[in-house]
Parts: sequence; C-alpha cells; structure tokens
Amino acid sequence: EAAAASRSGRWGSEELEAFMGLRWDKQRTGVHRFTHTGTGFSFQLTAADQSQFADRADDEETRERKRRESDVMSGNGHRAGAGADEVSFTPLEFGKAEGYLPGYLSEAIEFERNEMPEFIGRVLGVLNQVAAEHVAPRT
Repeated sequence: EAAAASRSGRWGSEELEAFMGLRWDKQRTGVHRFTHTGTGFSFQLTAADQSQFADRADDEETRERKRRESDVMSGNGHRAGAGADEVSFTPLEFGKAEGYLPGYLSEAIEFERNEMPEFIGRVLGVLNQVAAEHVAPRT
C-alpha cells in the first residue's frame, strides 16, 4: 500500500519518513502507528469513535468508503459523524525520549481533527529538539 501511494504521487509512508522522520504503520482502518526515527518515540493516532469500524461484513465498496471517511491521515472528504471529527493520540513507547517530553505527550488525549496539523507540528518540534539535544552524539 505504501509503495503504491508513493508511485501514484500521493503522500505515502516513504515520503513521511524521509521528510518528517516519522515511520508510519497503518494497523487497521482508522488506526495508525507512528515512530519518530530520531528518538524511537512511538504513538498511535486513531479515530476517536472506533465503533464505526465494527462491522467487518461490509462489501468492498463500503469498506473503501469507510476507509476514506475515517482515515485520520486525510484532511479531505466526507465525515462520518462526530467521532470522525475527533482524533485520539496515545503514546506507546518513549524510546530515547523517556524523561524529556512534556506532559501532553506522555498521556492519551483527544483533539479535533482540524487541529491535527498544529498538533503534529508540535510533536515533531519537541521530538526533533529532544533528538538534537539528548540523543545525537555531541562533538
């Protein structure tokens, strides 16, 4: 899936890792795991309301529509109700960033989907600073 996205001109996991230092692993519909390559910090972003993905007996067209509606990486498209407008952030592993992160990155939180660019920008800013100041070898 990631390689196909890269070849089609869409933003895929390879581009995300190359440009932002985040390794992206889609776990299942509406659940995405990210790992910051500089620190090893990993976190999960999910649609806050996972009940919309409960019915797995849907036909292929319905599954594809739900994927488009719920994909937390997409800022476009139809929203499938209030749950699709909220995103859950859950830290999974702290890696080399252990002890250097602000409180909001140390616990699960929910935020509005339209706040995701600012939130991810803050996350990357903190993680890149931690990597530069505490992880990178000093010369």
